[in-house]
Amino acid sequence: IGTVTAASEAAIRQARTAYDKLTEAQKALVPAEVVAALNSAEAKLAEIQKDESGRKEEDAAVSISSASVSGVKDMLYTGKKVVQKKLTVKLGGKKLKSGTDYTVTYKNNKKVGKATVTIKGKGNYTGSKKATFMIRYNIAKAKIAKISNQKYKKGKAVKPSIKVTYGGKTLKLNKDYTVTYKNNKKVGKAAVVIKGKGNYSGALKKTFKIVKK
Repeated sequence: IGTVTAASEAAIRQARTAYDKLTEAQKALVPAEVVAALNSAEAKLAEIQKDESGRKEEDAAVSISSASVSGVKDMLYTGKKVVQKKLTVKLGGKKLKSGTDYTVTYKNNKKVGKATVTIKGKGNYTGSKKATFMIRYNIAKAKIAKISNQKYKKGKAVKPSIKVTYGGKTLKLNKDYTVTYKNNKKVGKAAVVIKGKGNYSGALKKTFKIVKK
């Protein structure tokens, strides 16, 4: 038989068939090393065929690395691990099934900052795909210090300075939030609106009065 390869299958089967057709008396005349060589060749062939079968299955699997991932959005900080509930994975126009075609894991999805979601192929799919999203504090939970009544300035916008705190920390204008004003050119009720920036998201509104003094 010689060196066993995938191409040796026919020769090995032929040798086995010939040996099995022998009578017990004839088999007794076959040298033990010949029988051992045949058994060894069959075992080696089975190993080769198993490896080839595994490679064929791998070749048949499709890499998920080129899939499109949608539904990943920035999240608000909750103090707990956050997950993407509307995550959708498509490959070649086909929507893949979580748990069947892929698994999902997260990294850094509890604290404020950049988090990563990893989609890993399963079943008929191999490879992986990553997407990132931001976790930010909800500035709607911040506090704006009371704004005293402001003096009316004919024809001019009234823009009182404000103090914004979150969890006892004073936030910085243009780093943590931006400010816009509404109805701040006339006597009456005006408003200041802060919008989260950087590690903060969302918006918060505070009213104040413009009066004639």
